[in-house]
Amino acid sequence: MKLLLVDNVHLYKDPQGNYYAPSIYSHAFLQRYLAVFEEVRFLGKARPLREADKTKCLLVSGEGVEITELPWYQGMGQMILKMPELLPAYRKASEGCGCCIYRIAQVESFLAYLFRRRRIPYAVEMVNDPDSWSAMPGLVRKVSGRMSRKMIRHAIGASFVTEKLLQQRYAGGRKRKGYFEASYSSVELEQSDIAAEPIRWQSAETFRIVHVANAISNDMKGHKTLIDVAKRLADAGCRFEVIFIGHGDLTEEYREYAASLGLEKSVRFIGMISGKKSLLDKLRECHIMVFPSKSEGLPRTLIEAMAVGLPCLSTPVGGIPELIDSRYLFDPEDSKGFADEILRLVQTPQELLEMSLRNLRKAREFNKADLGTKRTRFYGMLRKAAETNMK
Repeated sequence: MKLLLVDNVHLYKDPQGNYYAPSIYSHAFLQRYLAVFEEVRFLGKARPLREADKTKCLLVSGEGVEITELPWYQGMGQMILKMPELLPAYRKASEGCGCCIYRIAQVESFLAYLFRRRRIPYAVEMVNDPDSWSAMPGLVRKVSGRMSRKMIRHAIGASFVTEKLLQQRYAGGRKRKGYFEASYSSVELEQSDIAAEPIRWQSAETFRIVHVANAISNDMKGHKTLIDVAKRLADAGCRFEVIFIGHGDLTEEYREYAASLGLEKSVRFIGMISGKKSLLDKLRECHIMVFPSKSEGLPRTLIEAMAVGLPCLSTPVGGIPELIDSRYLFDPEDSKGFADEILRLVQTPQELLEMSLRNLRKAREFNKADLGTKRTRFYGMLRKAAETNMK
């Protein structure tokens, strides 16, 4: 059986016809679906490249994966201009597929849903929280929230990255005949990925702060806030370094902003790190993760940081309060709150050690084997519903 999978995906195609993605959507990622379905049709915006930068992109192409291209666009304005080309592509997207999975809340999933073949059963994977999109216009938040609730209401099944929060907010506790539900994260943690020992901060060291975001293309992950935090730390005489991991169109703008504040030596942008092992190794070199995100479901970035024992400061959006104690959560633009907390923590290494130990315990709840079992069960129930639908 062939599954249609839809998300907000940017794909790059090399001259040999191979597709790459600058985010998590590698062929290895798609194995979770291929464990249940013989084929996965992946819908994504595609742009040709002479040669894909394999240090910044992950290979998507491979056995069992079929790519259906959408016209390339970035932003709502370009999407509207491309609509005459997009709508026929969405109408044809599910042809030959037995069922669909829409990852929400994404406009691509909304459009594919609205123009889908109605007789094909579908499930949703809710990976973020549109109600928390504080940086988005109110109308966008409202429409995205309503569309998410509508899709969940009519889906054969729904999975959520949170244990309770998104379920309560968007599913409303509805239990109808044939409906099934699951809770699992997108993270992939082997037992060996989880550190055996906590991270220990020595006051003689430079305090290394890390931030991770695959795409540096907007300020939804709080890059500007963290640079403002760095300025406050510098003014307070703190010896620190901020390391931004990721890449995107706004990298140079943020680098220039940091330089304008005199932070060119203490704020570094090191680009994307390909491969989970390399990323975890880099995280282990740091002392804390600061993640002033404005919108989340349950961020994989934080869970991976917790897996190496990093203490974490973040924001109370999406499912983050299920990961981190409320005393370590601040408003996404509260640079003073983040900075004051860092200055306090560098004076209390015992508390940093306790945070590290607590995060290691929490990370063990996200081991690959247990999450894989939940996903496979969920996808299996969708396949069974699709097979029944075909009879």
